[in-house]
Formats: sequence, C-alpha cells, structure tokens
Amino acid sequence: MLRGFPRAALVALAVVFIVGAFLRFENVQEPNEARSNDERAYVALAANLADRFHYGYGSRDTTDPTHWPPGAPLFFAGVMWVSGQIPNARDPDDPWDVPAVYHAQAAVASLTILAAFALAFVVAGAWAGVAAAAVTALYPPLIYHTSDLLSEPLGAFLLTSGLALTAWGIRRAAWWKLVAAGAVLGLTILTRADLALVPGIALAVAGAVAWHRAGRVAAGLRSAALVGGAALLVVLPWTIFASTTKDELVPLTSGGGSNFWMGTYLPGGGTLFGSKREWTEAVRANHPGYRDTYWEDIPQVYVLEAVARRHPELERDAALRREGWANLRRYAIGRPGSFAKMMAAKAWRMWGKPPTGSGRVAKAWITALHLAICAIALAGLLAGLALTRRAELWLIALSLAYVTLLNMILVSEARHLVTSIPSLAAGGAAGIALAIPILRARLQRRRSRDPVAAAGL
Repeated sequence: MLRGFPRAALVALAVVFIVGAFLRFENVQEPNEARSNDERAYVALAANLADRFHYGYGSRDTTDPTHWPPGAPLFFAGVMWVSGQIPNARDPDDPWDVPAVYHAQAAVASLTILAAFALAFVVAGAWAGVAAAAVTALYPPLIYHTSDLLSEPLGAFLLTSGLALTAWGIRRAAWWKLVAAGAVLGLTILTRADLALVPGIALAVAGAVAWHRAGRVAAGLRSAALVGGAALLVVLPWTIFASTTKDELVPLTSGGGSNFWMGTYLPGGGTLFGSKREWTEAVRANHPGYRDTYWEDIPQVYVLEAVARRHPELERDAALRREGWANLRRYAIGRPGSFAKMMAAKAWRMWGKPPTGSGRVAKAWITALHLAICAIALAGLLAGLALTRRAELWLIALSLAYVTLLNMILVSEARHLVTSIPSLAAGGAAGIALAIPILRARLQRRRSRDPVAAAGL
C-alpha cells in the first residue's frame, strides 16, 4: 500500500500530524465550560457505567438511557474506568474535572487526521492524502470540539476510517477489508445514529463495484453482504439490549421523534428555538410557573411534552413521530413552496457557518475559511466525479449528500458537520488530484491541434 510513497510527503504528513495533535491537546487544557444536555447525559451514563457497570443515570434512572446511542458513553466510561477519574453519577452537579476523557478526545481527534489522509491516499495518492490531513489538522472547529464532551469527535474518526476502509476494499478487493469496513461503520452508527444509512451506502457501492468487476450479480451480493453483515453484527448486541429495556424494537436509539417533529415544523422554521417560540403559551398553560420566564429560557422538554399531549395514548417519542408525519402532510404537501424554502435554509444552516460548539461565536476569518474550504472541497469532489466517476468518490459524495438531506429533514445543527468535514476534505483533495492530470492532458491535446498555441504565439 505504501510502495512508491514519496519521502517528502511522509515528512509533510508527520509535520501536519504533530501540529494538529499539539493544537488538540493544547485546546483540552481549558475545557469548554458551556454544557449542553447531550454532554450531561453522556457523562452521567459513562460515570454510572464506569462506577456501577450499569447503563443508566444513577439518581436519574427515570430518564430513558436508550435515548442516546451508546458509542460516546461507552468510550468515556472506558477512559474513566482505566484512569480512575470517575465523577459521581448520582450527583448531576458533580465537578466535570475528567482530564483523561478530554485527553482521549484529543487523541481520537488527532487520529482523525491520519484517517483523512488514508481516505484521500487510497483514492488519489500521497499528496492528496497530505492535503486532506492538513485541512483536518488545521480546521479550527475540529480543534475546538475536542473540549466538548460530545460524540462528534469520535464519530468523525470512525466515519472517516470506515469510508477509508471501504474505499480500500473497493480498490483492492479482499473479504477481510470489507468486513473491517462494515465493523467500523457499525461502530460509527452506534456513536452517531444520524449516520444510520452510511453502512447501506457503503455496501451498495461495494456491491456495485464487485458486480461490475466480476460481471456477476453473486459477486456484488457477496461484497455487499460482507459490509452489511459485519455492521449488523456490531450493532446487534446494543439493539437487543435497548429493545429489551424498552420492550419494543429499538435499532439504535429510542430518540429521534423530537428532532423529526422540530425539523418538519414549518411555523418554527424547523429549529429548536422556533418551536419554543411557537409553543410558549401552551407550555405556560401546562406549567404556570413559567408565565414570567422569557420564552428562550423555557426548557425544550416542556415544549415536547405539550406536543405529545395530542396523543396521550402514545409514549412521547412515538407521539412526536406521529406529529412529524403530520407536519409533512400539512406543510410539505399543503405548502410545498414554503416547506422547500425552509429545507434550503436548514441546509445552509448546516453548511453555511463553522461548527464552533456550545458558547462560542465564530470569528469572521474562521467563517471565511470555513466557506472557502467547503467551496473548494466540493468543487474538487464534483470535478473528480465528473471526470473520473470513481466509485470511491461516489462513496464519499453519497455519504455527504445523505447527511445533508437528513439535516434538512431533522433539526439542522452546524456541529453535525464535525463528523463530515474530514471526509469532505479527503474527497475534495482526491477529486482535485485526479482531475488535474486529466485537465492538463486535455489542454495539451487542444494545444497540439492548434498550431498557433503550439508555437507559443
């Protein structure tokens, strides 16, 4: 795999990796003090698991622990248990001083630099890999998020690694490579449930390539089964546990209904705060203690509770899913123009600004850098697809398109980009590296047919 690897590229990769790792470990020395509900849930689950080997919230066991996918809590719990730095799971106000977890976040985020390199390298060679690694190493939001106790840093590493292994299996067919790719993608969706269809994209691309290469449908089905089967085996133990806990089928998470309802609720613009604004009076009617509370400060859980009251016979998540489908009928079909405008605004909400994280405001130069990186990488990926139609580029492009579409339907958050930026950087760098020699050859052929241009006149 490394045959003919340029020494200069190896040196450049080493420098990029060292700089990127230094920035990440330096960042976690001062963790972000703004705590989201997701962070509190992950740490509570992890601490209780490390302390009592029980997947729950300690004193808050009434909260459904299957609402969040298990990848980040299991990762944090392992670090806590090995290091001995275990917060009090029974006390939600226990100090968040878990340096080992932050350092583990920095280590995983540093490995993502190498994963981005591997993805671009497999597709287009060493220098494409170095370019992808450099973008991943120096992109500010990927550094910032190491000091947030969220699932995005781990999800970014697993997604990029899973795509790299799939691309490797496509280029140099071997059953164990496809199995490894499926297993890593299984871990990916256990960490980020919003990426649930990425293994399906990977198995479809791997199957199509094997079918085309061998000329037999059976070959394609075998490759697809290797990827899909491995992913399923990784996910299955959690599915059994979560489904047993809830007494209903839970493939990845029992959550999702709230995001689906908010994301399709046109009066609220498909946003969390928009839904708060529209449902403030209903919340105050149910909870008079919030009559004098500014609407932005009302807990979102009470908004969801008010919506779920429309279906008292259902559990909250099921009721919210039903309301989400009703939103699609009411707004997507009833007001298609306004609904499409909201979907476009949500796509821009995801891609149009850098994912700086909780409590941070993006500086102008970071926003400009973010837009430049996204524009150049997207142009490179599309150019590579148009000129080569390489299956590996389709793998990356379809994964990015799926993530974008999902964020248009569900609640769109800029931080969801943290998982996708490394693969976008890899796809863009690979596409540019593949497109340049093709465009250069076409230009030379055009000049050779033009006597004036060939003479340099």
